[in-house]
Amino acid sequence: GYRPSINIYTTKNYDLPYLNCHIVADLSKIQSQDFHGIKVIPIEQTIIYLLQNSDSDEQVIFETLANYYYGNNKSYSNINPPKNLVKKIRYYAEEGKRYYETN
Repeated sequence: GYRPSINIYTTKNYDLPYLNCHIVADLSKIQSQDFHGIKVIPIEQTIIYLLQNSDSDEQVIFETLANYYYGNNKSYSNINPPKNLVKKIRYYAEEGKRYYETN
C-alpha cells in the first residue's frame, strides 16, 4: 500500500523508507518555526518547494495554494517565490482558487 514520506533537513542521512533526507551543513541556516514541539519550515517555503519539485502532485499544489489563499484573507502576498517560479505560482494560484470555488 501507499506509504507517505516525510522530507527532513538533517546533517546526516537516515536510511529509512519513509524519510527523504535533505543534507545540509548547518541546520541553523534553515528558517523554521515550532509546531507542537517539532521544528518545521513555514508554509510559504513549503509551497515554493512544491513548485520547485517536478514530482509534486498538481492536485496537492492546487489544494495547498487554495487553502493558503482562503486561510490568509484571500491573499498570496506572503509567498515570495524566486523569479523563475512567478509564472508557475500565478498559474497554480488561479487554478487553486477555481478549484476551491467549484468544490
